[in-house]
Amino acid sequence: MMIGRAFHALICLSSLLFGGCCIDGGHDDDAPYTGDDDDDSAMDDDDDSADDDDDTTDSFWTDPMITSGTSFACHLMSNGFPRCWPAESSPADTPYGVGILFKEISAGQSFACGIQRNDELYCWGTNAMGQSDHPSGRFTNVTTGHYHGCALEEEFGTPTCWGCEEEEADFGQCDAPATMLTDISANRWHTCGITVTGSPICWGGDSYGQSSPSEDLPPLIQISTGWRHTCALTENGTPICWGCGEVSHGQCTPPDDSTYDKVVAGGITTCGLKYGSKVVCWGSDNYGQATPPDIEVFMDISVGSYHACGMKAGGEVTCWGLYTL
Repeated sequence: MMIGRAFHALICLSSLLFGGCCIDGGHDDDAPYTGDDDDDSAMDDDDDSADDDDDTTDSFWTDPMITSGTSFACHLMSNGFPRCWPAESSPADTPYGVGILFKEISAGQSFACGIQRNDELYCWGTNAMGQSDHPSGRFTNVTTGHYHGCALEEEFGTPTCWGCEEEEADFGQCDAPATMLTDISANRWHTCGITVTGSPICWGGDSYGQSSPSEDLPPLIQISTGWRHTCALTENGTPICWGCGEVSHGQCTPPDDSTYDKVVAGGITTCGLKYGSKVVCWGSDNYGQATPPDIEVFMDISVGSYHACGMKAGGEVTCWGLYTL
């Protein structure tokens, strides 16, 4: 899941209103974070800037966010800890309260990955296809599909993907192009991104046209992949979707004349959000996942296979559909 700069600013403002704060969560340690910053060996004695880096567990705050996997959801709280539910379908060993702090997380199918406060990846859960064997390095964005994950390298913004180790689960969704991207999204069997020129680029499964965007689209600013479809936002917030093939449930047909700050494609449902406003969903509603609470106002949303979740300005999460909080 990706969060834009505008969203970050709004969340920071909301956090201040609710008594919190927003600071930079960067750190120079190479080791996974354990919440213990008293180890002098973790710092370079020659780095004069280390004395100015007050990046302890107590002072670490991040922008809260919500992410949905196939049959579970995770909430990244402002203290950097992830909380996932329901317990019976969430990935095992979720690093809650063990000192591993995140700036961003993404839920897949029985696994999840996150970017730690030192910009390194950490994944947990099932690993049958290598989906939890994340690469080393520093990254800015992370996204997860059914059996793979992808992230953008910090230095150049080029995508790196992992997983797909078994032939039956490899549709090319891990074959990332060597091009700079500003956004990236993975789902079941395909992955899509946005280039620096605002053009969409997709790789992986394309049985329903989900990896074949039109060549004459206007510049895009955000992209989200579903099972068999992909949706994106233009610069003015207009949603554009493609894919669905002959099995459309309406998830590729956004409401007329609608504009949003964020669009999220799920299994066979899509939702749009205006920050600080109500959620609008379209597509399949077989479990109520396309019927958000009509009195709720959200700052972030996520959509899974048959459920959706929204996060309010104060961090409270509400879910609807098959899996509720």
